[in-house]
Amino acid sequence: MISRVGLLPAIHDLMRPFLLSFVLPPDLRRSLYRVSRAAPRAAILGVGLWVSAGLSAAVAEGTKPAPSPRVYRTMRLTGEAPMIDGRLDEACWREQGDWAGDYVQREPRQGAAPTQPTEIKILYDNRALYVAIRAKDPGVGGRTRIMGARDEFTGDMVGINFDSYRDRQSGFEFNVTAGGSKIDLLLHNDGSVDTSWNSVWEVKTAASADEWTAEYRIPLSQLRYQRGSDLVWGLHCWRWMAAQQEESNWNLIPMDHHGILHSFGELQGLRDLPASRRWEITPYVIAKAKRYPAEAGNPWRDGGDALVEGGLDAKLGIGPNLTLDLTLNPDFSQVDADPAEINLSTVETFRTERRPFFLEGKELFAFKLDEDLVFYSRRIGDSPSLAAPASGVHDAPEFNRILGAAKLTGHTPSGLTLGLLQAAVDRTRMRVLEGEDSSRITVEPRTDDTVVRLQQDFAGGDSRVGVIASSSLRQGSAAELQTLPRQAFTYGADALRYFGGRTYLVEGKLLGTTVKGSTEALTALKESPVHNFQRPDADHLDLDPTADELDGHAGFVRAGRVSGPGGTTAFSPGGRRASSSTTSAICRPPTSSRPARRSSITMRARARSCGVAIFG
Repeated sequence: MISRVGLLPAIHDLMRPFLLSFVLPPDLRRSLYRVSRAAPRAAILGVGLWVSAGLSAAVAEGTKPAPSPRVYRTMRLTGEAPMIDGRLDEACWREQGDWAGDYVQREPRQGAAPTQPTEIKILYDNRALYVAIRAKDPGVGGRTRIMGARDEFTGDMVGINFDSYRDRQSGFEFNVTAGGSKIDLLLHNDGSVDTSWNSVWEVKTAASADEWTAEYRIPLSQLRYQRGSDLVWGLHCWRWMAAQQEESNWNLIPMDHHGILHSFGELQGLRDLPASRRWEITPYVIAKAKRYPAEAGNPWRDGGDALVEGGLDAKLGIGPNLTLDLTLNPDFSQVDADPAEINLSTVETFRTERRPFFLEGKELFAFKLDEDLVFYSRRIGDSPSLAAPASGVHDAPEFNRILGAAKLTGHTPSGLTLGLLQAAVDRTRMRVLEGEDSSRITVEPRTDDTVVRLQQDFAGGDSRVGVIASSSLRQGSAAELQTLPRQAFTYGADALRYFGGRTYLVEGKLLGTTVKGSTEALTALKESPVHNFQRPDADHLDLDPTADELDGHAGFVRAGRVSGPGGTTAFSPGGRRASSSTTSAICRPPTSSRPARRSSITMRARARSCGVAIFG
């Protein structure tokens, strides 16, 4: 048995090779080592106590056998593929495969029979999955079916979700309203959804006197799966009846579930699927013209601009499990504009990621500490950090140009989840004219952003261990970096364990951050409205104008029943010189709704006005 004194070195020796195995900058490797040595003793001992308590409770309660998942066995399509028109009049729907019904009501009365029956059939070939759904509803043919925008939940709906990796972490969901509107999303095991994920698939609906039907074609290239002779996927099918406010499931996911994807049924019968073809190369050339009112005396605002640009996007499948996304001078002009929002607080507005390159596999980089994010992709290629000079005229750039980016994502058969992202953002310069003197000044130095995320599953997803490391490195002259931090690092680890048939949970996270830069840049960071280290009510903070490095750490431990685990969250208070202490210099000003003790980690993401990089 390891003594309490020997526990910390043992944990450190176990973590060190894992954390330091990345090919990362020396400063980041040293910071990872320092944080692993400086992990709070109380947090580690607390994890041990909570694990012991969870095990004891699980033994006392007894291990509850998990209910057997319902199984749907699909068949390979023979003959002609169906025409996607919603009518289900093709021979394959009459003669091949089996219809599965017996949906169970989830709400408002869990376990009861649904008001109206629903049936589903799934077929496949080497190119796609074909899904047919029949939703009985007397009188539907005489009612107006509600239309909606894409990803808008409105009216009656049916849907299907595939956990094609069978990793019980996220599933690909394809829904359709009775009016024919498409909804596609990523469903995570905790119940959260990501509707920003958009796939390429077909679906149509049709209605008769007593039922409405949906017909799908989902290309295999839109899913990710392991190769094998007899695959098993997670499967979830559901229906929503708006008038009755009723949801029914093919395989019931109880309201007190211990993980949505762990409650999925199974799709069996998928045999000898080809490796999904994930080779896509999309070059582009675009001509842009912009007209606006001319500004007197400004030679760069003469009423119109025109330019021609080109670039390349590529998606490459590396074996059956990994996908490499590449982009050179990406074109985001087709991305929807952000909605207008008035922010009267000191906390920066966080916007939804809409750019296709960063949407692909973004769930793999998720690492949250309470509501704080470690990686916020909208930092990459955002607006310049430095403001234009007050005097003279200028041509202020609207955004920083991404020279190129690469992202490697995927899952392995052994349960390892990998995410690696690297992006290079070009130096942004502004032309300034004061009188007869013309010059160019830098408003954003060249920046390299890197994120590494690893997670390993054990025991069928009942245990998980993961690490994350990210860095943002600016390159520029001393003058360019005088008011902007030079380096920012974030590094963390998380672990999760279920007991007693997923009735009990023990979970913990540790996180460390480091920001380096000139004393002027770090002082501006601490004095920003987001942090206000100098505020008189914060006697636990010390505004040190000579500090050139800020370090911080945070973490939480929680344990108990999955339906409501209890625990504690701790953040370093901040404000001391990094040279004398590793205590954090990270804190958001307290408000009535967010106590100061919860506010340390995200300062890096919410202080862009001071030049801090991508973390949050």
